[in-house]
Amino acid sequence: QDQVFKEVAGEAVQNVLRGFNSTIFAYGQTGSGKTYTITGSEDSVTQQGLIPRTIKHFFAELRHRENYEHDLRLSYLQIYQEHHLTDLLNGNKLCKSMDDLPRVTARLIHDKACTMEGLGLHRVSSEEEAMRLLYTGDLNKIFSETPMNRASSRSHCVFTLHFKGREAGSDTWVHSKFHMVDLAGSERLKKTNSAGQLLQETKFINSSLFHLQNVIAALAEGLPHVPYRDSQLTKVLADSLGGNCRTAMIANISSDFTEADESLATCRFAQRVGGIRQAATVNEELDAAAVIAGLRRRMEEMEAERELQGVPSQGELSEEDVLQCKVMVDEYLACPTESDRALRGGGGGL
Repeated sequence: QDQVFKEVAGEAVQNVLRGFNSTIFAYGQTGSGKTYTITGSEDSVTQQGLIPRTIKHFFAELRHRENYEHDLRLSYLQIYQEHHLTDLLNGNKLCKSMDDLPRVTARLIHDKACTMEGLGLHRVSSEEEAMRLLYTGDLNKIFSETPMNRASSRSHCVFTLHFKGREAGSDTWVHSKFHMVDLAGSERLKKTNSAGQLLQETKFINSSLFHLQNVIAALAEGLPHVPYRDSQLTKVLADSLGGNCRTAMIANISSDFTEADESLATCRFAQRVGGIRQAATVNEELDAAAVIAGLRRRMEEMEAERELQGVPSQGELSEEDVLQCKVMVDEYLACPTESDRALRGGGGGL
């Protein structure tokens, strides 16, 4: 578990702190260890998965940064049977059934970013707070026993760190999102012989993974149209797969020789994912209040310099002067320079 974290998530944490959106998702057949990889086991520290290790590493990095302001929030989304999107954190409360979880609506904007209406963002200031939220969300997830897995995830889950930070006194914030995705595993009905509720869940899981494969194929081949809207899963992951994001995939395969065909399919999918090229950029935004305060301080300094030099004050601006200033500002905003665009930044996410 530690080696997987260091090789896959360690660099991603640094990218997030620098302002890059990042995503890690685990893909593979049911029972291949995706949930163990992403969340791990509570039995011992050595068995912890990517999410708890990322939380610990994140707060360790923040403790080492002096004079640094930050805001960190968490969200935990569940996609069950395609049309049931729910907030697993549920106000940091355990639920008795899925009906008790708040419903979430996913809306895709410009085919590159997805907004989540109804998904709670929980501010955390310590590792302990974050871990409590994670365990609450894990207990609210849907699991079932199947012929191939005694504790099979029956839903896709997306745990997200929403980060914002800056050096003390800086006019510019960096902001980013780190999605860690535990996909439900594909199942062959002829092997599982599922029936009833399990059969219904399997159909929806396989369907959403089929649409995910179509999106990956379209991106890898550079097609003009990418079918993000074909499923809730691909909508939610649109910015991670084809937007402003640095994304890594973990391919989980079974060591059982009888599952060689599934393992080969997973490796082929990973190969296609590896062929996608994304140009991620740092997300930055100016703090308007800090900029205005800085300008006011500069004006006061200039006024003090004028007084020292014996230059008479010009007093308040006339109405004509104010109107001329507004015209100049409008002209400037209408034609931003390249550096202005870089400062304004941009990025999408959950």
